[in-house]
Parts: sequence; structure tokens; C-alpha cells
Amino acid sequence: MTDYPIWLPNMISCDGDIEKIIIYLYNIFDSDFKKSKPFFNNIPVAHSQKKRIFFNSSYEEGFLHLITKGPKNNRLFDNRRAERLPWCRPTIENCKDNAVLVWDYPEKPKKIRTYIWLKDFDYVVILQKIRRKNNVFYLLITAFYVSGNSAKRNLYNKYDNRIR
Repeated sequence: MTDYPIWLPNMISCDGDIEKIIIYLYNIFDSDFKKSKPFFNNIPVAHSQKKRIFFNSSYEEGFLHLITKGPKNNRLFDNRRAERLPWCRPTIENCKDNAVLVWDYPEKPKKIRTYIWLKDFDYVVILQKIRRKNNVFYLLITAFYVSGNSAKRNLYNKYDNRIR
């Protein structure tokens, strides 16, 4: 395996009391995405602020998509995503590093998503550029651990069919 990039923080342990872990994770999210915003190619990255109830508390969807997986109304905590939450902002901010593969891919009609793949460490961040009047920003769609050959093949396929 490739050496960790110097800018990549350690993963965190998600063992123990799940409610305490979620609070700890939310503090990381708050620091990395709310108190200050990351920038991708000099454009700010925002997160979905729509609130959902998760473990008896209200959290932004932007946070939940970084620590859970599954259908929109039935997302479940995912250790693999959650333990890599500290990687999200640094991956965005270090997108020009050789360890990161970046491309735009046309998703559903009229949606172009930007993939930021830390390939050797099986982690991907997905953004979408939003234009509203005179405002341009990236919306953090999700980030996750890329598990299994099928998921990797899917990303390679999107890379091969990227917008050039």
C-alpha cells in the first residue's frame, strides 16, 4: 500500500457508545464544514442544511451522508464512512495532490458531479457545483469508503466516461 499523504489525518475509532461517537463525529463536522468552509478550486464547499432526526437528535443531511448509508429515509450508521470523516475536508483541499484523482461526471439529467477519489485509500468525496444568481459554490453530496471490486469498477467506469 502507498504511504499516507502527509496531509491525511488518522482515522478515528467508532467503537463504543454510538450516541457519544455521533456527538464526537458531529464536532469534527462542525469544525470542518460549519465553523469554516473548505474550498475546492477556490470555490467554497457548502453542505445540505436540511435537518433529519438520527439517534433522537436533529442533524444536517450533509453530516448524515458522511457517516451513514442506505436509502434516504432509512440510513444506517456506517463505521467505514464514519471512521474516515476526518479525511473529507483534507481530501477536498488537497485535490491537486498526486494521491487524488479528480474528474467531473454527468449524472442524472443536468447534474454534473465532481469526484475526488483518494484511490489508494478507497475513499471518495462527491461534490456538485451549484449556481444561484450571482453565487457559485460546491455542495457536498457525500463521501464514503469504497468497498469491494464492484464499487471500484464503478468509479473507474465513471472516470473513463468523465467529462473532458
